[in-house]
Amino acid sequence: MSEDLQSAVLISAIGISLVFGVILILWALMALVVRVAADGPAAGQKVPAEPEAEDADGMRSRAAAVVAAVTAAVEQRRAGDSARARAAAAAVGAYLAGESRATDRDKGA
Repeated sequence: MSEDLQSAVLISAIGISLVFGVILILWALMALVVRVAADGPAAGQKVPAEPEAEDADGMRSRAAAVVAAVTAAVEQRRAGDSARARAAAAAVGAYLAGESRATDRDKGA
């Protein structure tokens, strides 16, 4: 083999070794972190149940809120940040904030 080809093979072997070596080190570090985290105080805590799916009325009101938010954003962009556009955006924000509180209250949270 020529000297250039030998150098290329050597450099490739070193590069591959470094890549796999770093992968193994990261794997060992992740295993260590998982082992340490599993022994921590949070290991005995229960995981909260997933929230129930929203009903059809909740989905419709969320869809309406999304449409209103997009409309307010388009109006704000088109009007050049007029007072009416700011008021529409504020109304949508208030609606979304009120809906999330009502949803939390209805679920007993």
